[in-house]
Amino acid sequence: QSSVPLCYPPSAAVQRGRNGESSAAVMGFTGQEPKVPPFFKLRAVNDKKALKADLLRLAETTGLVRLVPTHGRIVRNDPAGAIRRAVEKAL
Repeated sequence: QSSVPLCYPPSAAVQRGRNGESSAAVMGFTGQEPKVPPFFKLRAVNDKKALKADLLRLAETTGLVRLVPTHGRIVRNDPAGAIRRAVEKAL
C-alpha cells in the first residue's frame, strides 16, 4: 500500500507586512485548517460546483496520508476530513 501526499494548488510568494503578519494571513489564505480563501473564491473560481466536485474527489484519494496546502500547516491527521470540512465551509 502506497502513501499519497496531496499538494494543491501551486504556491505563490508570501510577503510580510509591517507588523510581521503575512499578506497571506491578511487575505485569508492561512488559518487553523485548510480552506478555500474568500479572495481566491472571488478572483479565481468560476464554477463552484466543479471546484467542489474536484476537491471532494481528491478527498477520496486512496492512500491519502497528508495534505500540503499552499499556505499553512501540513495536515497529517485526517487530510480527507480537512478537505471535506473546507468544502463544507466555503462551497
